[in-house]
Amino acid sequence: MSSLRLLCLLLSSVSCALALTPEDAGARLRMARQIARERNDEKLVRGVEKLARDFKSSLPANAEEQLSEAEKAVGIDPGGWSMAGQPLFHPTPEMEAALKASGPKLIAAMASGDAAAVREITLAMEGVLDDQAGVPDGRRMGQKAGELKLSRAEAVKLFLDALETQGRAMRTLMKGELLPDQMARVYAYVLDACVTMHPHVAQHAPQRLADVEKLLRGTAGVLLKLQQPQGHFPFPDLRGKKHSFWRHDGKTAPKRLHPN
Repeated sequence: MSSLRLLCLLLSSVSCALALTPEDAGARLRMARQIARERNDEKLVRGVEKLARDFKSSLPANAEEQLSEAEKAVGIDPGGWSMAGQPLFHPTPEMEAALKASGPKLIAAMASGDAAAVREITLAMEGVLDDQAGVPDGRRMGQKAGELKLSRAEAVKLFLDALETQGRAMRTLMKGELLPDQMARVYAYVLDACVTMHPHVAQHAPQRLADVEKLLRGTAGVLLKLQQPQGHFPFPDLRGKKHSFWRHDGKTAPKRLHPN
């Protein structure tokens, strides 16, 4: 067999292996529709839904091309499983079945308060997901900020003005008190900003330095309250609502997570 013929056969095999299947097309269309709806773009949603109807009976010869165009229109990278190069969650049917079976076990373990059992089940679920573990099931395109050139003095003024727009929250943090329904990382952002801007405030707005230092110390105090004995912080709760693993003293906001 000539090397050219062998190469053609290999390329043909790869092409067949990568051929778009109805299942793959359906999954990619569901993701495209989800992102289109998040953008609140009725025209994009209708376009994706029409494509799904067109693909329902059978996939046309140029299905991959049509699907890639739809993905690009909603902001997904062609191929359907990344956005601006960042991966999107796309479990296989086998993964979904295994996760569904693990759900009741995890609920029971969490209800029992058995940290070891929770850890064992979550590790097993992570093994099922493999490289899909921790990947979000959707992303938002966001907007690219335009370049804004500021002097250091102007940057300091912008920082201080931004703090003033959140007056009540900043005063709460200055007292070292928790904000309602906020993740631990919010306090880290504030603390990082205060530490970064501290020398510049000292130089360009020294009359406001005491306020920044008070905010810095108060926010650091909040983080110390949240930090666990092992050194880590509470696991993410994206909406700040699920407090079933927090301990309460009956008088103040929740302070600690059950060890997990």
